[in-house]
Amino acid sequence: MQHKLIDHIDFLMQMALLKCGNTDEARDLCQDTLLSALKYMASDNRIEDIRSYLVIVLNRRFHDRLRQKYNKPVVYQDVPGEMADDSDLEEDLLYKEQAQEIRKQIAYLTDTYRNVIIRYYLKGESVKYISESLNIPQGTVKSRLSGGRTQLKKGFECMESYTKQSYEPINMSVSNSGNSSLKGEPRSLVEGDLIAQNLLYLAYNEPVTPQELAKAIGIPMAYIEPIIKKLVEGELMKQAGTKVYTDFMLLSVKDMEQYIPAQKEFIGEHFERFWDKTQSGIDRIRQMDCYQRFNQNQRNALELYSLFYIYDRGLYEAFSKIYDAKQTFPERPNGGKWIAFGHVTPQDFDMSKHMDLLEHSYSGERWTYMKNYLGAKQIGMHVYDPDGFPIRIYYRGENGIFDDELVKLLHVIHDEINPEETGFDTESLKSIPYLCECKILRNDKGKISLDIPVFTMEEKQEFYEILKDAKSNMIVDVMDILREFFKDKKIGIPKHLTSVPVQKQYAWSYSAMIFILIRTAMSKNLVHDGGYDNEVQCPYPMFFVTDR
Repeated sequence: MQHKLIDHIDFLMQMALLKCGNTDEARDLCQDTLLSALKYMASDNRIEDIRSYLVIVLNRRFHDRLRQKYNKPVVYQDVPGEMADDSDLEEDLLYKEQAQEIRKQIAYLTDTYRNVIIRYYLKGESVKYISESLNIPQGTVKSRLSGGRTQLKKGFECMESYTKQSYEPINMSVSNSGNSSLKGEPRSLVEGDLIAQNLLYLAYNEPVTPQELAKAIGIPMAYIEPIIKKLVEGELMKQAGTKVYTDFMLLSVKDMEQYIPAQKEFIGEHFERFWDKTQSGIDRIRQMDCYQRFNQNQRNALELYSLFYIYDRGLYEAFSKIYDAKQTFPERPNGGKWIAFGHVTPQDFDMSKHMDLLEHSYSGERWTYMKNYLGAKQIGMHVYDPDGFPIRIYYRGENGIFDDELVKLLHVIHDEINPEETGFDTESLKSIPYLCECKILRNDKGKISLDIPVFTMEEKQEFYEILKDAKSNMIVDVMDILREFFKDKKIGIPKHLTSVPVQKQYAWSYSAMIFILIRTAMSKNLVHDGGYDNEVQCPYPMFFVTDR
């Protein structure tokens, strides 16, 4: 069995490097760990899970080394001795070889303390000079030096406080209900930013200080503070005194998929009660004058949007009536009105093993409007993202485009405006080929046009009246069976998190129903099925509206 240790040496060395930060110490730690394992097995002891055993031993050996190291006094040489109460720090900083450890701890101080500690102890600046440079009283400088020294000592006493996120980060995607902000918030605040995603994850269960976050993730404060500031200003995090916490609901894979089987069984039993009033609404839409001018893809897109609207809004409103719950969308920076929710997955997450979750995923309705833009009184669009189909999502990828830019581009194309004569950002034109693949635009022998429904404001109002009637009538038919189904399906959140509407806490008890209902309708030929589950791009459930 001893020869199997060789298979784990590379893994063990990587773990040791993450702990130690340099090759020599990592090599020594790795050797100590292997030697302990060999001695243990030499005594005829059996190890069932070698890798887990080695990780445990490595961690114990590492912390033994830290205890020995940090029990020794350490010193910076040539440190100014101006302050009378510095004797304890000067005594602690006795050996120059420990300077690197001190610098590491300084890196985790907040900017308030870090700045004066670096200037006084590393740069040799006097209290008076620091006071004048920062325009603060000398007493404040001394207070910050004292507070910084206290935090440094606490750091050494705690030794390593890295969490799993320092070496095995999670992935997080953020979606929202309501109106996204002009810069793509909240999604754009975390998209592609693994540090921001993991800070939000670490600050979810309870409020924490920025310093605790820096230590947990293993990144110095100087790099963490701007990210935290961005998240707080973007309203994904909230400040609570000296602490911060994630101010929206996070969902694990288990949270998202645990009620899907129950939903399938429920719709299988009650589909006709949901569909009866839906069919009446679809029939009325097909009689609208504007429906007659739409091409087939636009009609399919409109009907798909209609189903998402009726079931998304209908289930939501039925729940709200059952629990007497209201949900409001707060005003956000950059013109947004949204409620965010995050989906958390591990780095090695394999969606192919969770197809039930993928096939029933969708993003709630978003809408974007602009007034007085390039000759139009108002332009706007409404959209659902049907992620449950293997669909190209228009805002993802290298040629993706956010909602605020897309609505401008749709207007320019629809009204055949020359973008070079208007100040329009021509960078958006690069997204046109991809938007054609998404079936939002179409290219007919070089002529680009919209491949989604286009309404006037009056037509949109007529369309919405039909949808609202169908939705309200459906709610009456299914209220009693939904009341029974919702019982005991609430997902818990941290006690301090008071901003999450109760609807979001129950949302995953019925979120899969929308796709279950739509697929059932398609299987019964009640609406068009273009083979969307077989890698065929489905029409995008969205529409554009313009008021000249």
